[in-house]
Amino acid sequence: MTQLLPQEQEIKKEVGGLLEAAREMAITNPAQAGDVVSFVRGINASIKKVNDFFKPMSDAAHAAHKAIVARRDETLAIPEQAKSIANQKLTTYNREQEAIRMEAEAKLREKARKEHERQLEKAQAAIDKILSKSGDHQETIELLNMELKRDDLTDIERRQMESQIEMEQAIIDNNQEKAEEIQARAEEPVFVAPTILPQTEKVAGMVVKSKVEMQIINPLAVLKSISEGLLPMSCVKINEAEIKKQILAYKDQKRVYPGISYRIVQETHTR
Repeated sequence: MTQLLPQEQEIKKEVGGLLEAAREMAITNPAQAGDVVSFVRGINASIKKVNDFFKPMSDAAHAAHKAIVARRDETLAIPEQAKSIANQKLTTYNREQEAIRMEAEAKLREKARKEHERQLEKAQAAIDKILSKSGDHQETIELLNMELKRDDLTDIERRQMESQIEMEQAIIDNNQEKAEEIQARAEEPVFVAPTILPQTEKVAGMVVKSKVEMQIINPLAVLKSISEGLLPMSCVKINEAEIKKQILAYKDQKRVYPGISYRIVQETHTR
């Protein structure tokens, strides 16, 4: 148990009965209210005495803590800086490897796109050859169905021929809208999925994390994103203290604030 200093014992004795005295107070008239004000002023004096007594010890403890933290930070600065430099080198290495991967992936994607276009041209050439032989739309459908029985057709050739059959049938059915829809669908560019290359070989103990570097350029737009559900409410912290200051500043106008329910209450303090 901590041994109290004589002055501290005296102060504790002085304030010991304040709580019970405060609980027993009753105010029914102005005179009693005045007594309570005097009582609170006496408490304020006691509070000052307590703060004055402990302040030198508190300041000394704070200064000691501050000095120890400064020494710790000074010692930690060297390994922390070394760690930062090493991690930055790892980051640079991984970014370079990622750039190499993305470049190779882009080349493979372009190669796949060109191969896709080549197969489309081949499929269209086969369809055009059939169209040149056909005398009407029904015959075109029959010739295309015969062509679809071949086992050596690619998926793209088969898909294009099936689309042509749909369009020919729509023309026979005098369904111009459907024919145009099929034609537009056939002409739409087909997304060629990229070929993902294996990532850089993992090194034991090396952890790669993604982080976001951002800047708020329009706070109101951010709030709009939250109200529309694009961002969660946890992205902002509502400052109730500032809201209360605003309400008090215009309390006589009894303003209505959407989303806020409030009432003005009175509190009494002693100076």
